[in-house]
Amino acid sequence: MRRVDASVRDGLAVTTEDDKKMDLSPGSICRANAVIPWRPLWRFFTAVIITGFILNEIWEMAQMSAYVETAGHSWASTLGMCTMAALGDVGIILGIYVAGALVAADPGWGLRGRWKIYILTAVLGLAYAALVEQAALATGRWSYTGSMPVVPVLGAGLWPLLQMTLLPPITFLFARWMTGRKLRPVHKSTEHI
Repeated sequence: MRRVDASVRDGLAVTTEDDKKMDLSPGSICRANAVIPWRPLWRFFTAVIITGFILNEIWEMAQMSAYVETAGHSWASTLGMCTMAALGDVGIILGIYVAGALVAADPGWGLRGRWKIYILTAVLGLAYAALVEQAALATGRWSYTGSMPVVPVLGAGLWPLLQMTLLPPITFLFARWMTGRKLRPVHKSTEHI
């Protein structure tokens, strides 16, 4: 017999009688019966996209003088390139969020303020940026001017490393703030459909 949460009909979780046996304690990895309402989650992701784009657009424009290919160019001439890069950065941020959701076994972790996952997103962002920068430098896709500090251990520029280390967790925190509340798991009260 199928049952569904009475308080959140549009939530993500539908359960059966067998699912009641699952461990739903706060430290439990299994969050299958924790209902995550769609509306706050969509508001959160909308805020992530908007915030991520704005922060990355500003960052991309600010660091353009540190790249040989764009140094000395006008703000207007680099705007299109920076906008495309910022859109790509939003995709990366969403991918980092998904990785955090997989590790946390919780698609709504960004609304719950799980600090360990915020730290993980910073580490993932750093690793991603280091790999991309090394590959781009090795293939000649871009190169740095003297104004780009290089992190010797990683062989990459400091500004893009900081960008992907700081902006994903800041984006998630700001999006959480913009949604106006901290989402807590709602455990299933059941009612027959």
